[in-house]
Amino acid sequence: MRWEGAITINGQNIVAAVAGAIIGGSGLTGLLFVYMRRFIDKRLERREKEDEKHRQQRLRRRIVDDELEHATGRLFFFVHKAIVTGQHNGDLEAAWEEYQEAEKKKKALDREILAENELEE
Repeated sequence: MRWEGAITINGQNIVAAVAGAIIGGSGLTGLLFVYMRRFIDKRLERREKEDEKHRQQRLRRRIVDDELEHATGRLFFFVHKAIVTGQHNGDLEAAWEEYQEAEKKKKALDREILAENELEE
């Protein structure tokens, strides 16, 4: 009994079926996943770079804040010393200059971080 429209199995039909499965099935799906993976990897890499940059900014800000806090403490110490003893031996002026320098560093860092973040947007 012969069926009408039935495909006979021969070498050419087998090769066509395998090639169709590769190209039409998993081949295109594989290509799609390769491009999706590449897209996701690029986004993750960009995000990691941004996170590292923000981590460096926080670290620099912490260092500058520590310097400012130390300068503030020294300034208050020498102001207190000058009030209590009535003398300051030039330490008060040096502490004031150190405090002003620490404030300048903090302001410069804030401007730098603000400029970097504005350029990103």
